[in-house]
Amino acid sequence: PKQRPHLRARGFMSIERMGVLAVVAILSIAGLAWIASAVISGRVSPAATELQRAVLRMRTNAEGAGATPYAGLTTSNLCNYLRSGAIFTTTGTGAAATCVHSLAVLNAGATVTAAPGTLNGNAGGSWTVTANGTSPFACPDFAAALKNTAVVISINGTNVKAANGNYNNAAAADACNLVDSNVFVFQGV
Repeated sequence: PKQRPHLRARGFMSIERMGVLAVVAILSIAGLAWIASAVISGRVSPAATELQRAVLRMRTNAEGAGATPYAGLTTSNLCNYLRSGAIFTTTGTGAAATCVHSLAVLNAGATVTAAPGTLNGNAGGSWTVTANGTSPFACPDFAAALKNTAVVISINGTNVKAANGNYNNAAAADACNLVDSNVFVFQGV
């Protein structure tokens, strides 16, 4: 009698193909996460530099404005200072200007805002800049890069640098979330 060739001799079985595809999919996802991490981490230093430049412009504009030099500070002021940068995108002009940062993987809700701050009980005597929707790949490095610019820093509501205090990197790392929802608040004078 003539014997039939085994199915195995013709190639891979479908279960083997599915296994190979599953391994490829897992490696692709891991690779994408690594790439996202590298891209976001590479943006931290330029973002800090752009924000430091904007803060310097805020401070320059506030000189000689009395005890509450930041009382009229708005997000549109900050966005107009950040307009020429590569990390922050400004849309609109004048009072309608808004800012989005690229320190998030998905950029959904990745906004930057500014408002008058209150330090030592003096409303309007300081500035507050908030970066919402920040990636865990930028956390806590973004705060560390701005520790000499801001007097007070918090991440997700946790104070990691108090007024007249030192920056606490361990507290900053502990305060970071693992999704694009980290909120950095910087205050200065």
